[in-house]
Amino acid sequence: MFNSTIDNHAVLDQVVEAELKIVAWAVENNISFSAVDKLMAVINQLDPGSVILQKMKLGRTKTTAVVEGVFAETQHAELVATMKRRNFSLLIDESTDLTNKKTLAMVVRICLETLSGSLQVRDMIYKVLEISAADHKTIFDAIVAEFEKDGIDYRKLLKGFGSDGAAVMMGSKHSVMALLKKECPDIVVIKCSCHSLALCASHACEKLPNYAEQLLRDIYSYISNSPKRASEFSMIQEILELKPLKMLHPAATRWLSLESVVKRVLERFEELELFFSFQSNNDQNATAKRILNHLQDPMTKLILFFLSYILPLINNLNRLFQSESPEYTSIHQETMSFFMTLIRNVCHANYITQANDFFDNFENHLKPDQEVYVGIAVEEAIKSVNGRAGFPLIKSFLSNIFMLPHSSAAVERIFSQFNANKTKVRNRINIFTFFRLIFHCKYLFNEDAVSNPFVNARRTATILAISSGHKFPFLIRHQQSAIVEPNPGEGNL
Repeated sequence: MFNSTIDNHAVLDQVVEAELKIVAWAVENNISFSAVDKLMAVINQLDPGSVILQKMKLGRTKTTAVVEGVFAETQHAELVATMKRRNFSLLIDESTDLTNKKTLAMVVRICLETLSGSLQVRDMIYKVLEISAADHKTIFDAIVAEFEKDGIDYRKLLKGFGSDGAAVMMGSKHSVMALLKKECPDIVVIKCSCHSLALCASHACEKLPNYAEQLLRDIYSYISNSPKRASEFSMIQEILELKPLKMLHPAATRWLSLESVVKRVLERFEELELFFSFQSNNDQNATAKRILNHLQDPMTKLILFFLSYILPLINNLNRLFQSESPEYTSIHQETMSFFMTLIRNVCHANYITQANDFFDNFENHLKPDQEVYVGIAVEEAIKSVNGRAGFPLIKSFLSNIFMLPHSSAAVERIFSQFNANKTKVRNRINIFTFFRLIFHCKYLFNEDAVSNPFVNARRTATILAISSGHKFPFLIRHQQSAIVEPNPGEGNL
């Protein structure tokens, strides 16, 4: 009898572990939980003689329960316990999903101690909430309510706050930042440098002819919206013995997103001219004629060459700010390197030598327009056309870069994941389920969710103990008499 109980317990442990791995796989690959029902029907038929496969019972309801009650609870409990004893920074962002529900995402940046005793800085999802309004008071109250519910002394432990530069977040008087400063006088507030870089780039590009960005969008729309035109453009590339490349879509409205688009257009600039010449002459299309006129304008190629030079410089720095690891020394070094590049491009050499790293009043030491460096490709292109191209002078847009959170990129990524999961087909997911089942689980699984859904032995013991009926007996379907209680000393968080 005793041996039979042990054997049953061993089989049940294997069943639980197999079910947990399937849930981990579904979460990691953004699989609808409704599809798990059909998957289990296939798995049960793979080997009729397998006791483990036949005992596996997993559907949408049980999958959701495992995620919310086991994986998410384990990860969130560990995070809250850490936040209660360590200083942390808070990063927030607000968005509206496709069902017009307002969502607040909260990420904490915190130092964790590894098993070896070293410190590791990590950005971790704290909460994703549905809020009734997006004003500063509602957002602040929601943040405080969550801290108080979890027993976190935020007035003492909250040391940094980061968000985008929206007035509701960072306004001087009526904002989340202003309310947090009243509660936490020592808090360090950082506006997202990634947003600032994007705004600076957009503002600087306003000095370029206003047709430049629209031209990139028109080229993509004209070709991609018509299978016939896309086929004809590919045919032209094949005739010229080139690998057919598709035009890229300029994502969003920020100039920093146009780097790859500019590069692709320059790669196929002559082929685009040829294509739109055919379109203009044969189809008498007004849009094709307008695009062709811009492509044949010598200034267009010069502008694209300039963008292909300057945008990678900004984007490289932007990617550094988005890093989830602390990059303070690298940020300072790379920012100074970028700033010095801009200064050398637009200022006289004798001023740079005498500036002593302060660069006061550098606007008074700018080179003449014709001497401003705008990239080797532009200079080579200027030599091949008549006339001289003038470009606007670049202003200073980086200051006080040393900060706690590099940016709000970590919290921005939440809404990218949200849009990937809450689709037209999968629109029944509510905020609570989405938060608990997607992010807590993915942080729990970390990088190797399918092959090793348990980050370490301690978590394995905890998860098996909970899912074996210690806390959620409905998660597996077997008689209580077949359960051997886990060792109380195992799996303590």
